[in-house]
Amino acid sequence: MTEETLKLLGKPANDMEKGILEYITPMIFTPQENVIEHKKLTLKGCVEHCMKKGKQFEIKSGNFGFAPISPEQHFAWVREYFGLDDTGALPKAIPMPTAQPAAAPVLNINLDDLFD
Repeated sequence: MTEETLKLLGKPANDMEKGILEYITPMIFTPQENVIEHKKLTLKGCVEHCMKKGKQFEIKSGNFGFAPISPEQHFAWVREYFGLDDTGALPKAIPMPTAQPAAAPVLNINLDDLFD
């Protein structure tokens, strides 16, 4: 990934953005870098995309809300935002998530805390 692409993506502001950058870095190659530049894609924009997608799965508990999203689903939304599949090729259709089995690992994010 070029320095220019990294500059366009923005410096990671939190652990979620750092994780996204670490995840996409090996999959980015020149055509995807052109997409990042053309569409002005950023790490912050990716987090917002994932939060918007996750909002439909939000469960309210008192004044707080969280969405039981698996890491696999989170990174599927990351690939969707950047136009990648697992190999860094053009995107494949990503099916909507289904209910996760009770034993599945869950990424619990308090969506209210992220938009303060």
